[in-house]
Amino acid sequence: MRRLAPSASIGIRRSVARAGHLPPDIVDRLSRDPDSHVSYNLASCCEDAPAELLLEAALRRDGGFLALGHPNFPRHTLLRFADDPDPLRRRLAIESPESTPGLAERLDDDPDERVRARAAADPRLSPATVLRLLDSTPRTRRAALGNPQLPVSALLRLLRDADTAEDAAANPAILTTVVRQLAELSWAAESPTGWVSRP
Repeated sequence: MRRLAPSASIGIRRSVARAGHLPPDIVDRLSRDPDSHVSYNLASCCEDAPAELLLEAALRRDGGFLALGHPNFPRHTLLRFADDPDPLRRRLAIESPESTPGLAERLDDDPDERVRARAAADPRLSPATVLRLLDSTPRTRRAALGNPQLPVSALLRLLRDADTAEDAAANPAILTTVVRQLAELSWAAESPTGWVSRP
């Protein structure tokens, strides 16, 4: 790896960065590589990726939240972003272990849709807030549809609506048996005989 990490070939450096574990000196070299795909691979694949690189990856517009599950991700530093002018930083504040339900409630009215959508998915929101967010922009509404705080009565109504059924079906509050019953009802409605074969 030490011979390959300084290679003039971008492809080789990108491949090295995908290793699960690397010595500290190679991690340091690759985290400073001028090719953005090298650092992206390091952040998404290497368990030794440094905290600064992971935070940088999470703040990229195209990086999304790929680094949030990494054990080295610096979650304890994120609360400082709650009032940051950059919306990509504000949405990370909710990921802080010190964040509160009040912060999620405040950020669900953020001017930036990406921040609102992240807040809409937060399970600490009140059911009333989640219901209100269903009337928001498409991205925020989709996030609210997956929030486990969504009241069951609303969830059942949304599962019957062709426009919202797919997103509502991904809600973790739905029991498998409920999904199966709804699917059987749907198949029965579409079947010319109304008969459903059970496995």
